Amino acid sequence: MLHFHQTEATFFVTEELLYPPEGQGPFVFACFRKRALSTQRLKQKLSEITGVPLAHIGHAGLKDHLSTSEQWLSWPADRQRQAPPQRGEGFEIIRITRGAQSLKPGLVAANHFRLSFISSDPQADAARLTATTRFPNFFGPQRFGSAARRLNRDHFWPQSNRKQSKGKRAMAVSVAQAYLFNQYLQRRLDHFHLGQDELWQKRGAKRFFQAPLDETMQQRFEIGDVSPSGPMYGYKVQLTDAETAFLAEFGKTSEDFRTFGKIALGTRRALFVNAENVTITSNGSRLDWHFSLPSGAYATVYLAWLLQKTRLKAPIQQWPNYSQPVYFSEAAP
Repeated sequence: MLHFHQTEATFFVTEELLYPPEGQGPFVFACFRKRALSTQRLKQKLSEITGVPLAHIGHAGLKDHLSTSEQWLSWPADRQRQAPPQRGEGFEIIRITRGAQSLKPGLVAANHFRLSFISSDPQADAARLTATTRFPNFFGPQRFGSAARRLNRDHFWPQSNRKQSKGKRAMAVSVAQAYLFNQYLQRRLDHFHLGQDELWQKRGAKRFFQAPLDETMQQRFEIGDVSPSGPMYGYKVQLTDAETAFLAEFGKTSEDFRTFGKIALGTRRALFVNAENVTITSNGSRLDWHFSLPSGAYATVYLAWLLQKTRLKAPIQQWPNYSQPVYFSEAAP
């Protein structure tokens, strides 16, 4: 039996930036260690303390509030009325420096995780947690926020409400894109095979490319060097014929996204990702699972794929909720 309960004492993540700060420039860069605090709430606290408008505080990635996380924030030095304290409620600053450009979402090279479990059979459970490093790149429930409660085929399309703030409209569009991506990925998994029209992504890269499905590409896929990509639908993203037909099943076309403007351009996302540096350490009944994931991949999806795979076929409302204690039996998921 393996027990996990996601809290700030069992879920640890350290952010690695794609471009580390240079040490000089007009922006303050601070690496925070936060506990039981969401990224947005940390930014709000920082704004209240320093006087820097919330809109001017940049982040590279969002970190779960049910965690102890180390992540970077940036802000213009000339907008700061008061320097932040080294420690505050739920956070501390572990490094502060300067940079030339503000942080923007997506500028994360990798996230490094440590999840702590209680195990009655550490050797067997260690084998379960290292059984594979490749898993489907689903968006986790965290991506959908409160919208997850009502998300389904009939209720996923964003309302074109001009009274909404730009941020809320962007969130609504991203929820629709993530929902459709998850649905598309699930369809692919149901009858998975590689096709000749795949749009590939190299591991760690944002761009995609076309290449014939030959023995070389098959081998590159098997070792995790490349992955087929799937659509984050929008009005400018390149699609295969099958992806266009899949969107039509929902009564939509790419042009339907145009009404939302630049926030709905669309992009592509790898269908599979590989965890790296996967190791297990144990101390009595405690088992610590260490691994690294690329930007945008979810540790909770990796955990569910290894131990609760069938749950990922259910509607998002029924996906595992690790904020509640979970006991993984030895039976197959």
